[in-house]
Amino acid sequence: MPYTSDAMAQPGPEFQRVGPWRDQLGPYRGALTLPVTDDGRVLLQLRDDIPGIIKPGMWCFFGGGIETGEDPHDAVAREFEEETGLSYPKSSFAPKYAVLNGEPSWGLLRVYQLRLDRHVNRIVLNEGSGFGLCTQNQAVKLDIIPSIRSVLDKFWADRDELRRNPGHDT
Repeated sequence: MPYTSDAMAQPGPEFQRVGPWRDQLGPYRGALTLPVTDDGRVLLQLRDDIPGIIKPGMWCFFGGGIETGEDPHDAVAREFEEETGLSYPKSSFAPKYAVLNGEPSWGLLRVYQLRLDRHVNRIVLNEGSGFGLCTQNQAVKLDIIPSIRSVLDKFWADRDELRRNPGHDT
């Protein structure tokens, strides 16, 4: 189980907390990518539907566990490349949201936004059973892991607020 030191126990101030929160977190730490195209579509991964996998057959972000002693920013870049075959410098991944993966583990997931500037036909899927780009309207119809759905709802609300008030950051 990926776990890092106590310094990793809470997200930094650069991450917006999303969804239900609790002070006492479980040991799991993950780093996920929220890849967004210039036209606002989000790249999602369809999880494998095999025995023993958590949340089989559901949609989620690409990412995974932060290895012991690994920096979360390094982990997100590593995981994205391992799972998609697309390599980006770690500076391309902007800290965005923090969410808990829910009961029973209450692990901390750090979500980094990535401007997806490469065509998805270059993806070499190394994990999961599929992937797809989706709009907000399409995502409503997908079976998305609840913590990921919370992040997507916040992302789209932030985007809509920025469109209404272009001079303000969310």
